[in-house]
Amino acid sequence: MTVIFEPLLPAIAKFDDNLQVSWGSNNPPIDGNGKGSLFSRTEKWERAHLDLQDPHPTYPLIQQSQQTHVLIQGKSRITWKWIADDNIQDANVQQFMNYLKGSSFKELIYDENYDAFAKSYHIDIEYKYAYSDWDQTPLFYDIPCSGISVEYLSDDVEMLCIMRLSNIKNWTCVQKDLMPNEETDVSNDGTYCYIIAGGKVNINGEEQKHPISVKRLTSENATYKNIADKPIKILKYYR
Repeated sequence: MTVIFEPLLPAIAKFDDNLQVSWGSNNPPIDGNGKGSLFSRTEKWERAHLDLQDPHPTYPLIQQSQQTHVLIQGKSRITWKWIADDNIQDANVQQFMNYLKGSSFKELIYDENYDAFAKSYHIDIEYKYAYSDWDQTPLFYDIPCSGISVEYLSDDVEMLCIMRLSNIKNWTCVQKDLMPNEETDVSNDGTYCYIIAGGKVNINGEEQKHPISVKRLTSENATYKNIADKPIKILKYYR
């Protein structure tokens, strides 16, 4: 096994044997959660959510990612590395780059590098307001290669990890960003519907005490308002 996981992302919620949500922050400073912290794998079978491998409908040389980690503050570098047996060609990487350029996620990318000789591609990203409407969770698809790593490039990184505990392929996952004082109505879809707010919010006018709010939505809808002094991400998982 060749998994490295240095950041501390303790679980903050577990629901109905459906989802587990973890969150890591460096405020106050914690060893392992600052600049230079790294998590990675070098084997395909080490990824979470192995059932998620469907190809992209337009770019069939990329496929569903493990869809676990979401950056909600700070900067990080994501690197994909492959070996000869992965059979990754220029066309795979080009399709992935086209996929990124066609999504709102491109607003987060401030540097990238493709090194065909080293068999690697990386992007440097910084969380910012990019999704004004509901959309698929970031990096829903990626390069189907053996290795991937995430390195923290700043001391203010905050990271969510959302693990599906059952019915892995049956979840619909969407997200949007909210500017300070912006609010959004969230509808209740499916039998199970969970809302994760990556910052301080009011829900139906009630201020939430924890900096990360994770709720199962049981009413027909709920109004979320960003009461932080910075943009935040709202995620919705349902089936």
